[in-house]
Parts: sequence; C-alpha cells; structure tokens
Amino acid sequence: MQRKIIIFMLPLFMAFAAGAIIAMFYMQTTLSEINSLIKLHGIEALRKELIISLQEVQADLYTVHTPAGQKLDAIVTHVASLESSAETCTSCHHESSVDGQINEMQAKIKAYQRAMSFYITASANKERVDNLRHSAAVIGNDLLLMTGGMSAKASNKLAVVTSSALGRVNKAKIVIVITTLLSGILGLLIATRLALSIIRPIKKLEEAACAVIKGELGYTVTVDDTTEFGKIAETFNKMSKSLEKGYRDLHAEVEERTKIEQELRESNERYALAARGANDGLWDWDLKKNSVFYSNRWKEMLGYDDGDIGSYPDAWFDLVHPDDRQQLESKISGHLDGHTPQFGCEYRIRHKDGRYLWVFNRGLAEYDHVGNPFRFAGSQTDITERKQAEEQLMHDALHDALTGLPNRALFMDRLNQRLKRIMKRKKENEKYLSAVLFLDLDRFKVVNDSLGHSTGDQLLIHLAERITASIRPGDTIARLGGDEFAVLIEDIEDRAQIDKITMRIQNMIKRPFHINEQEIYTSSSIGIAFCSTGYEQPEDVMRDAEMAMYQAKSLGKANCEIFDQKLYSSRMGRLQLENDLGKALDHEEFILYYQPILDLNTERVIGFEALIRWNHSKHGIIYPADFIPIAEETGLIIPISEWILEEACRQINVWQKKYATDMLHMSVNVSAKQFLDVDFAAKVGWALHNHCLDACCLTLEITESVIMANDEHATAMIRKLRDMGIHIHIDDFGTGYSSLSYLNRFAVNALKIDRSFVMKMSSDNENREIVRAIASLAHTLKLDVVAEGVERADQLKEIRDMNCQYVQGYMFYKPLTVEQVESLLESLQASFIS
Repeated sequence: MQRKIIIFMLPLFMAFAAGAIIAMFYMQTTLSEINSLIKLHGIEALRKELIISLQEVQADLYTVHTPAGQKLDAIVTHVASLESSAETCTSCHHESSVDGQINEMQAKIKAYQRAMSFYITASANKERVDNLRHSAAVIGNDLLLMTGGMSAKASNKLAVVTSSALGRVNKAKIVIVITTLLSGILGLLIATRLALSIIRPIKKLEEAACAVIKGELGYTVTVDDTTEFGKIAETFNKMSKSLEKGYRDLHAEVEERTKIEQELRESNERYALAARGANDGLWDWDLKKNSVFYSNRWKEMLGYDDGDIGSYPDAWFDLVHPDDRQQLESKISGHLDGHTPQFGCEYRIRHKDGRYLWVFNRGLAEYDHVGNPFRFAGSQTDITERKQAEEQLMHDALHDALTGLPNRALFMDRLNQRLKRIMKRKKENEKYLSAVLFLDLDRFKVVNDSLGHSTGDQLLIHLAERITASIRPGDTIARLGGDEFAVLIEDIEDRAQIDKITMRIQNMIKRPFHINEQEIYTSSSIGIAFCSTGYEQPEDVMRDAEMAMYQAKSLGKANCEIFDQKLYSSRMGRLQLENDLGKALDHEEFILYYQPILDLNTERVIGFEALIRWNHSKHGIIYPADFIPIAEETGLIIPISEWILEEACRQINVWQKKYATDMLHMSVNVSAKQFLDVDFAAKVGWALHNHCLDACCLTLEITESVIMANDEHATAMIRKLRDMGIHIHIDDFGTGYSSLSYLNRFAVNALKIDRSFVMKMSSDNENREIVRAIASLAHTLKLDVVAEGVERADQLKEIRDMNCQYVQGYMFYKPLTVEQVESLLESLQASFIS
C-alpha cells in the first residue's frame, strides 16, 4: 500500500513542480524588465531634472543684465547641476542610438557651461556680453530641444516596457492559477482512488468477518490487490477454511460424543431403573485407587445425603457393627484372594439415626491378566424386615407373649448350658457359683380376682421390668407361667452376692405399682437353689428352687429361702437376727475394727480402714456379710452407716492428737442408701466439723454398684465431696457393673482391687490379668491403686511388679481393735512424726 501511495502522489508533486518552474521563469523575466523599468524612470527623472535646470539657467540668462553679477551664483549653481545631471545620465545603459544622443548632449552641456563661463566673466563690453549671452542661449535652447526629444522617446519606451512587464506578470498569474487548479483536481482524483483502494478491501474483510461471526465458516474474500490488504485477505481465507475444517471435525466429534453419551445415558437409565426396581444400593470399589463409589440409594438406605459419605472404604466399614466387621472383612479378603467365586455377607450397619440395619451384601471382583483384582463391585440389600421377622418368630417361640421375657423352654435351655459349664469348671477346679431364683407373687390371685385380669397382666408386665432392672445384664430372667418367674444368676463368688440381688429384687417389688389409677402393693416369695451342688439336669434345679420358694411362702410374704436341709432352722435364726439387729445400736453392740493400710514405697502404715463388727450378746462377733444385707433390707443400714462414719472420724482424731501426727487417714465404706441420701455430703461435713478432723484425712469407699445406681446423683455427690477435700476410692472395683466408661466423669482418687481377685492370682491367670488391667487402667488415669486381701509373699511380689502403691491384708495386719492399733502406733510412733 505504501508503494501505491507513492505512485499516486508522484504526478501531483510533478504538476506542482512544473507549474512552479514556469511561474518562476515568468517572474524572473518580469523582475528584469521591472528593474529596467525602474532605471528608465530614473533616467526620465534625470532628464526632467536636466530640463528644469536648463530652463532655470535660460531664464536667468535672459533676465540678467549687464553686468550679471546678481544671478551669477544661481547660474553657476544651475550649470553645475546641469553638469552633474549630464554626467549621471551618461552612466545609464541605453541603446546605442540613445547613448550617442546622451554623449552629444553631454558635449553640448559642456559647451553650454563654457559659454556661460565666458558670459559671466566677460568684461563690460556690452556687445561682447550680449554675443556671449546669445551664444549661450542658443546652446541652451538646443539642449532643451534635445532633452525634450529624448524625454518623449523615453516616455514611449517606458510605456512599452511597462506594458511588456505587465503582460508577463499576467502570464505568471495564469500559470499559477492553472497549476493550482490542475493540482487540486489531480489531488482529488488521487485521494478518491486511494480511498477506494483502502475502503474496498476493508469493507470486504469486514463483511467476511461478519459472515464468519454469523456461522458462515469457510467464507473467503476476493481481493485483487498486491498490497498488504491482499496478504491480509489471503491469511483470512486460510483462517476461515481452517475454522471450517475445525468446526466440521468438532461437529463430527460432538455428534459422536452425543451419540455415545445418549447410549451411555440410556444404559445408565436402564441400569438405574433396574437398580431402583431391585431397591439395592450399589457400590464400585477401585482397588488401585482405593476409592469407592456409593450410589445414592446406598446412601439413602442408611439415611445419608449425597455429600455425607466420602469415597473411601472406611466410610463403609466404619458404619459396620463392631461385632460384624471382622466377618465382613474376612469374606471380602477371601473373595479378592480367589478363595470364593462370589462375595456375599449378612451383617449389621449403622443408620444415620443410630440404629442398626441388617443388610445382605453381594459382589464380584475383576482381575487383570496376572490375576490381581483391580475392581470390586456389588450391591447392598436391606434385609432388616426379613431379619426382624425371623427374629420375631424365634423370639415368639422362646419368649413370653405378655412380658417379652424368655419362656420356660428358653430358660431351661440356658440352665442346661450353664450346668454343662459348671461340670467343665469342676474339672478345671474353678469355684464360681450359679443359682436359680424362683419367684412367686404373694396374693396375686387376690389382685387378679378383685381388679380384673387386665390389671393383673399389667402388674406382671411392670413386675418383669423391675426384676430385669434389679439383676445384672448377664443374668437371665424368665416368666414360667402365671405369676411365677425364674432368674438364673451366673458367676457369683458367694451367697452374699445372691443376697444382694434378691434384696434388690424384693425392694423393687415392694415399691407401689400404679396401674389404671390404682396403687397396688405386692411382694414375692423367692426360693433359691445353687447349681453347684451336684445337679446334672435343669429340671432338678428348678424343682428344688420351687420347693425353697414354697418354704419361703409358708413363712409369710416377701420371704426368700435357699434350698438346704437346714433351711428351716437357718431361716428362723435369720428372723431372730433381724429382730436383734434393730436393737443393736441402742444396746451399743456395734464395734469398729481397723485394718492398717501400707505404702509399699515407704513400707509405712499410712491409715486404716474402718470395719464394723456386731458383738452379739449370744452369738459373739458377727461379721458384716451376715448382718449388713439384713440391715440393707430392713432399712437399718442408714443409721448403722452414720454411726460408723461418726465413730471412725472420732477415733482417727483421737489418734492424731495422741500421737501428734496428721499423716494418718481413715477409710470408711459407704452404703448405697447412705450415698443416695441428698444430705449425705452435709452429714459428712458435720462429722468432720464435730470431731475437728481435716477433710483430707477422710477417705470414703464407694462400690461400683452404688455409683451406677444413679450416675447423675453420683457425679454431683462425688463433686461435692471432692470440693470439701475428701478422698474418694472405688471399692471392690471390677466386681460391679463395669463403670470403666464413667471413671473420667467421677473425680475419684483411687481404685481398690477386690480381695477376690488378689487372693486368686496365683491359681488363676485370669484373675492375675484382671488385677494387672485394673492397675494399668488406674495408672493411665493417674489414679492410685489399693490392693486388699494380700496374704502371701507371692501375691505381694506380683502386686509390687504391677506398681500397686498401697496394700492391706492379713500378710501385714488383720483388722485390729482400738487397743491393738494403739499398741501398733506406739511401736511405730517414730514413723508418724511429722
């Protein structure tokens, strides 16, 4: 385009140059003539000046009288001027004829000047003067004629030159005007041509771009131009064709993809429709990436939204019931390892709301060419309803329809299994006991007949709930029929535990029942038969338990009897013992014994545990196991417990003052009813205040069962006691309801390992591991450990190895009387100096 612009502009420049050169030529010529014209005007002026001078001289000459002295100066001046003018005129450049006239005129001027000189200097000869004047006048007239003629010619010449100069000026003007017009016309033509040369290709390119924008891919531009526009058009055509080709390829690919997507969509829809129809949740496990796809139905089945479940395997396995997870993982591993052709497993899985569903999971793995699984996919089916139906059928066959408790068939089966285990344990020399409790409501027939069978049924339902709440989770309760119930108690250490259980049952049953706006009071008679007395058939155990129940019922309501040949005599003795127990406090028959507690690190006595004894007037010393259950059953346990607390605080304060030591502390057992008293903390505070005892010197020992009876109350009460500075120990730890999960909530100081575990460590590895586990748990929770019942050196060694810091037992000291303790303190007084 640059070349085209130069080509178009070159004629315009040449036209301007030609016009300028022509005008310059005319102007130069005109200037020369104007210069000549100026000189002619100068000559003409000189001539006029010469004529004027001659006329003045002539006039003076004719007016001068002899002597002519008056005008002599003026004549001389005019002559000098005439001479000067003549000389000046001779310097002009004229034609040769004019030059001759000028020379002639100059000669006459000189002659005229001489004549005038002669005239002026003439003597007084008048004639000579007149001749000289006449002669000068004649010369002067000739000069006037000559100059007049020359002036006329000069005027003509001046007119001719002036006309010629004006003619040339007019020609220069014409040339300039013509040049300007031609240049303007030529410039307009060139501008129009250039504009067309630029606008046309741009317009075509613009139209082509708009066409491409509208979708006319492949649109080309025809531009017959060798300039840059031609190259742009050529590039645009290539781009357009490339776009057209790319679009065709893309369109073909899009159509192909659309077809594939449509087929895939149809396939997925068929697959999803089939999956929805099957109501199964699908999963697809990429084993290489360890990523699992869970379908929406899989998540919905468990109550989760689409974004609630991740894409990792643990999102599945973490929801599986802990008891079923190992089975599921084992079956998956077996299939992936090629041991089973297909994978299938029934298990429980947790719903979002916390409940567990039964599901059946089936799947199939894909293997690569070397036999390694790389993909594992399958489905999950909700079989909860089927399982519930199966369980319901099984439950109905083995459970009572009214109360939901096991029926006689299931109870007899469990009792039979228990008897077999007892036979096996006898061979292994294990001494755990089991017992059957046979319960029968007192006066149930009266309730049924007076209030109706519906009320009687409701009473049986509530009764079943209370008995269930009174026994341990591992025990079995069954309704045998009518108002008869049976309880299988397993793995007890002694009969005292049976007494505690039966007492709980009796106390629960004694509470009023509120049924149909009626307040009903009832009780039960209980017969007990221990399974470890040589029974082989469950029917025999049930027979003897029922017999004991009837024996209890014959003694009145709310009685409990253990099957024994001496049943009658022992029962009568117990009744007497209950009567005597009610009078024991008033008769001051209770005394406290004190068993020392040692610190193994220092091997010093650091305190005592207060142990009650009943000094019966007839039977002598009676141990707590023989009367405390009776006290709990009759409600006497509260005043007895309060007396123990007061007496223990009083006695430890006496010893601290007597032996000048504040390092001794006293441990006191707390009963269940005492601990549940809302004023218990206040009563403890009063006992401390009443006996001027520092709270840190008192330790309260509370059993697991007491804490678990009401954990909210226990949490609040223990916090109050701890805030007072009192130490709290968990007594008989491991024998109760397993409150391990509550230890962090209860701010206790120490765990006290029950003597039953310590005493059997040497003969029973299970007990040794229990003790070790309790000690390890206490250390983990930063709690102290007190091991009671240490009687032998081997037990002490194992206790030391387990880092149990505190011990008590017969190996060191038996429970001592006040006098024995004081004797001991006197012998060890140096150890207590603070």
